[in-house]
Amino acid sequence: MDANGKPIRSPTWDQRILAQIDAGVDESQIDENLALTPTERIRKMSRFLALAQQLRRATASELRSDPDRA
Repeated sequence: MDANGKPIRSPTWDQRILAQIDAGVDESQIDENLALTPTERIRKMSRFLALAQQLRRATASELRSDPDRA
């Protein structure tokens, strides 16, 4: 019980995770991801990876077409 006689609640799993984050980390991004279901998180990561691969291919193609940039 706390000083007012109310039961002390244990932090939820997401509150425990957020408590471990270093200062300077944008907690809103973590909150946003924790609000997603695991399936939604996988879909979001898949979209990100597809974009990263697309950018990697575009960069490689640009470097091959312009050797002076390499």
